[in-house]
Formats: sequence, C-alpha cells, structure tokens
Amino acid sequence: MALKLKKTESVTREHFQMELGVEYYFEFQTQVYKAPNVRTRNVAGEVNKEPPMLADVLLFVEDAEGVLSKEYTIIINTVLKNILDDTYPGDALIGERLCVVKLPKVQGRDYNRFNVARFDLDDGEEPAVDTTPVPNRMRGKA
Repeated sequence: MALKLKKTESVTREHFQMELGVEYYFEFQTQVYKAPNVRTRNVAGEVNKEPPMLADVLLFVEDAEGVLSKEYTIIINTVLKNILDDTYPGDALIGERLCVVKLPKVQGRDYNRFNVARFDLDDGEEPAVDTTPVPNRMRGKA
C-alpha cells in the first residue's frame, strides 16, 4: 500500500530581503512579531541590538506558467511596522494581500519609506505553493 503524505505546514521558513523599488506581493500569514533573542558578541562599548521584527508571508510571483507562491519570513523595519499597525490593528493583518514597495531613504534621515497597497488575484484561483525544501542555515554561517 502506497503512503499518501502531504506537507501541511512549514516549521522553518527562508528569510527574504526586499530590494529598493521592487513591487512585492505578500499575503501575511502572521501578525508582526519579535524574533527570538539574537546572540551577539559583546564588544566593549557596544550595546546589544534589539531582536528584529518579523512576519511570515506568502510571496506571489507571476511567470509564464501562472502565479506561484512561496513561504518566507520577512524583516519588518519600524516604518513598515507603523504603517501595518495603524492600518491593520490586532490580528487584522492576517490574510491581507498587500503590495509592498521599499523606497529610497529620506534625505538626511536613516530610514526607508514604503508604499503599501492591497491587491487581489485576477483569476480568483489560488496559486500553487512552492514546497521545495530549503536547507536550514544559522545566520552568518554558510
């Protein structure tokens, strides 16, 4: 008898970093949350950094064969977190499909701006989820 196994949920996710000026189509699967404590080396005179804010998302990508989605964890900076918290309080962010564009830093400031818009799939069909396994790597290690 053949086993019929089906992956239902990823425990680990690949990290995704946004580039400037590129439209990313995300469906948020979690509210923004604080990462577990980051282990850092204490260098004399340095203050330990706060853990980053993260969110688990599906990233939608369109190619010649249709729309495909892949699970990622993205880093949410303070500006984007404020936009999301103001617009989607509590658990309202979960399930929202948002197009996010990272804009250049404001002149004289040390932060990036973001454009955020809602989007919907034209054909109404849910895209296939890319379930290709990804090796789990510790940060800073190859």
